[in-house]
Amino acid sequence: MFAASDRAQLAKGGDQGLRLDGYGPHDPPAWRRGHTNGTCIGGKAMMRRPLKAGDVYPVHVLRDEYGMNAANRPTIVVREEEVPEALRHLIPYAERWAISCDVTRGDYFDHQPEADVAAFWHEVLPHVDAVNQWLAALGDDVGTWPEAGVHFLFLLKAHGEAYQPTAEEQQAFEARRLSWEHGRRRKDAVEQALEAFRQRDYPTVASLLAPFEAELETVPAAKLAFARKKLTGGG
Repeated sequence: MFAASDRAQLAKGGDQGLRLDGYGPHDPPAWRRGHTNGTCIGGKAMMRRPLKAGDVYPVHVLRDEYGMNAANRPTIVVREEEVPEALRHLIPYAERWAISCDVTRGDYFDHQPEADVAAFWHEVLPHVDAVNQWLAALGDDVGTWPEAGVHFLFLLKAHGEAYQPTAEEQQAFEARRLSWEHGRRRKDAVEQALEAFRQRDYPTVASLLAPFEAELETVPAAKLAFARKKLTGGG
């Protein structure tokens, strides 16, 4: 089976993988797609120079000014006869989600209902191993693959990006989030209490530090004790 790193290497393997324009080796050329480097702003056509090797642009530039977005996503048509019979029921998923351009695919995901993304993940998951086995059998040279194989390669990539955490992972994430938020509140309370202590505002020191008393380090714990002593008339 293909490891994730193998699939990534294939997907970026020069003229056998993802081209600079974000389309795969079997996608039609730009002039057939009607794709240009122009964008319309305020009714006026604004032309950008063509992308070339070595160009680096932020995602929002590629999305908004070069048209690599959900509105301009390519139409994907998978030939049924090129797909093993056992996997043909996945063709609608490939035709919807297997967008070869990372930027366009990301924007498309952002515009889909979360329920659709989750359904995509769960419904395709049981068949991932079978897809990997089919693609592995096609060989290492993606340029010799049938077009459907390339579409299914990007189906796997899109599926990985649709990942849905398990209930256990969600619980672990929530626990980490709550722990982080608690730590942030404690840190803020200590910083504010130290400033209040310098101002001899002992009621504020006590109110800020008391909720975290069991977790305080030596210095803030001592200041809390001193503030309480002052408040009770002990010093």
